[in-house]
Amino acid sequence: MSEMVRKTGKLVQFEFSTDNLTIYEMIQELVSAGVDVDEGDSIEYDSITGAGVVVVNGVVYVVENLVTSNPDDGYTNVSPNEDGSFNFDTVFYTGSSFLEERLEEAFDDNINSKCSR
Repeated sequence: MSEMVRKTGKLVQFEFSTDNLTIYEMIQELVSAGVDVDEGDSIEYDSITGAGVVVVNGVVYVVENLVTSNPDDGYTNVSPNEDGSFNFDTVFYTGSSFLEERLEEAFDDNINSKCSR
């Protein structure tokens, strides 16, 4: 069932051991680091998914301090931290959007003009 949800947390860019890893190798590094990754879906769809990780504009972030609640209106706020991570607070209807989509829109609309990644 679709509903409005609010998700608040922190995005920390995951540093892989090397560039040019396959999706499978990326997943293995994430799992080894203790990140919640859905390995079956990730390999099948050639992407990384899971409760503990999001991919925003091709960059892999670990989601920390994720809090979900039920809100009334929709919005997305993303703010950069001095350590290179990002705090986020978003409200969206789950029937028409996903967390990664909301974060990509916020990065494209707001973050690109305020900081470099």
